[in-house]
Amino acid sequence: MEYSSASAQLITGSWTRRSSAGIKRCEWTGSNLIGTYPQPERVYSLSLVGHCLVVATAGRHVNVYDLRNMSRPEQKRESSLKYQTRCVRCYPDGTGFALSSVEGRVAMEFFDLSEAAQAKRCYSLSTLIYEVTSRFVFKCHRIFDGQYDTVYPVNTIAFHPIYGTFATGGCDGYVNVWDGNNKKRLYQYARYPSSIAALSFSRDGRLLAVASSYTFEDGNKPHEPDAIFVRNVGEVEVTPKPNIQFLYMKRGRTCDEASAAVKMAPAVRLFVSTGRDSIMARYHPTSPLRLAVAAAVVEEEAIDDDDDDDDDDGVEE
Repeated sequence: MEYSSASAQLITGSWTRRSSAGIKRCEWTGSNLIGTYPQPERVYSLSLVGHCLVVATAGRHVNVYDLRNMSRPEQKRESSLKYQTRCVRCYPDGTGFALSSVEGRVAMEFFDLSEAAQAKRCYSLSTLIYEVTSRFVFKCHRIFDGQYDTVYPVNTIAFHPIYGTFATGGCDGYVNVWDGNNKKRLYQYARYPSSIAALSFSRDGRLLAVASSYTFEDGNKPHEPDAIFVRNVGEVEVTPKPNIQFLYMKRGRTCDEASAAVKMAPAVRLFVSTGRDSIMARYHPTSPLRLAVAAAVVEEEAIDDDDDDDDDDGVEE
């Protein structure tokens, strides 16, 4: 279920099996049904950011709609995860969405399907950080007993409204907080008494609601009582860590000497650096690779993308 503040509408998804499963829209105030929109399979999860609605169904279908025109999906996609989807959540900035599955994996996706967007590069204006934020998949919510990994479903994802980091909850009873840009785990809370069924941050990001409830992943068996915990969120738990990767460049040559000073231009998007080699160089901060000749010394990524089934857990602490 999602609420659209822009249109004052409530959107719900169901497992109704008539001709097909569907999603419904109704007015928040008058409860008038606006429309029903058939889906290819049962609706497992949906997420809304702005006017963009993402619907994840059985059969690994992912449909992307614009609420202003629900006649047909803007995109029909297949999940990049091999097994059943448990949760979909849109990025707070509206550029993409995260998917989780029963196989203990999370996929980070972008709405823009162009090749450039799928291998997206970001340059930080203020700190000269070069970051790779391309789509990727990582493993999580697995417990190693010394010989084997026990893989748990990832039931829920919640993005922090301020920092854009996100929390995942699994059937292992743990809540993990991740920095997607740096591909690192920031924090793990103490284990809860049962599976984590749902997570939600408050609007200011200072509180996290945790629903601890057995989700019948092991069938009907005795389990701990269902409970909802509301906990305070510390800054250290959700603030992304800086991943400083310095670019050393000179127009027309590599930078072999240490830099002595750097200064941003006050009126234009340029900065100037001087080095002990008595050379002054200027750069475009948001797109360093536009320089005629640029040689970069960049720290390695914390992890590689999860391209196979035999690698280690996808995100470092």
